[in-house]
Amino acid sequence: MEIWKFQAAAPRRQHLESRLPREFFRCQTDQSQATYRLTVKKLCNEFPEDMKQYNQKLRLFQNEVRPFQGKYVEALLGEVRYRKLVLNNLAGGEGTIPRDHPRQKKRKAEEELDGSSASRPKIIE
Repeated sequence: MEIWKFQAAAPRRQHLESRLPREFFRCQTDQSQATYRLTVKKLCNEFPEDMKQYNQKLRLFQNEVRPFQGKYVEALLGEVRYRKLVLNNLAGGEGTIPRDHPRQKKRKAEEELDGSSASRPKIIE
């Protein structure tokens, strides 16, 4: 749990308190000194809440594509597109990336990358 203390006038303390979501932070005004201090405790529960929302959205998506799961759609799209679009394997869905997929193979250091160097993203320091 992380704790921050802010020494500020009432309007500033109230503003800070109003901007922090109550499900993730606890705020308390300390009046023991001449100047009031706002103590903010971070509850560190954002990740479980985010995972809950992610799983809900994933289930909704899976329910939407369920009618497309089947041999007929796979025959129409081809195996790679079917896995990518319907089974959602490349985006972290239930399945896994097939072993023969290019993303499963490590590139050798001396091997050339696809495309020109100008088309690849650059790291700016």
